[in-house]
Parts: sequence; C-alpha cells; structure tokens
Amino acid sequence: MRDGQWKLLIEADGSGAELYDVVADRQESHDLAGQQPQVVDRLTGMVLPWRKSLP
Repeated sequence: MRDGQWKLLIEADGSGAELYDVVADRQESHDLAGQQPQVVDRLTGMVLPWRKSLP
C-alpha cells in the first residue's frame, strides 16, 4: 500500500509488516516498521479492511 511517502508491505493476515519511505529511500533498503509503529498501525488499519472486501 502507498500513502504519500510511505509504502507498506504486509501479509494478508496483517503479519510481517515492512515500511519504507520511498522518497528518502528509493531502493527500499531500510525497513522503518520498528521506528514508525504509528504509521504501520494507520496503514494496516486501512489495508486489511480493503483486502477483506475483495471477492
């Protein structure tokens, strides 16, 4: 999921979150999930309901 500068990669069950600042880290080499838990929680709260709505 992309939201502004943030890109969240997450498993369908909500586990394994990886967060990248794609503006500052174009190579996506620095996972910021541990440093930005509030961003992970916000984006996870958006993406999981969306995934559940898919057929």
